[in-house]
Amino acid sequence: MLSRRDGSALVHSTQNLPLHGSAGWPAPQRELEAKGTRLGLDRHVLAHLGRSYGSEAKAILSLIDGDASLGVRLVEDLPYIRAEVLYACRQEMAMTPYDVLARRTSLTLEDHQRGLGVLDEVAALMAKEHLWTPEQECAMVDDFRDAMQQLIAAEALAEAAVIREHIT
Repeated sequence: MLSRRDGSALVHSTQNLPLHGSAGWPAPQRELEAKGTRLGLDRHVLAHLGRSYGSEAKAILSLIDGDASLGVRLVEDLPYIRAEVLYACRQEMAMTPYDVLARRTSLTLEDHQRGLGVLDEVAALMAKEHLWTPEQECAMVDDFRDAMQQLIAAEALAEAAVIREHIT
């Protein structure tokens, strides 16, 4: 580290800065839970929204307030919901399904299908949001599918190498 090399004190300029969405958290958390419960969201989804977005989760609840179908989970056993796709597009500059499934959520890591099972649904939501042509939507789906298939193949090779190492 440079501070050690130079003999200077280690300064953490952001140490006391609150993360975006965390200011005054206990009050927004109660509001999030109350409104989310009214909208039919379960406690696991609400806990996820609070951890991931803090007070910004209100914007996601507003999307669901306007369209209840956006409160539906993308994957049954994970807390990610359809509204997060729109939020990622509108607020976090998500431009591709990979942006949403790997970078804005952890679906590619947590979902046993690596997000491939919800790819078409996510792409359709994004296509409507970004005004993609059917050809653009298809290309985005193909790009994500190719990336995940390459990742799965690489992991299989690595796993096979580990197994071979243990056998010999």
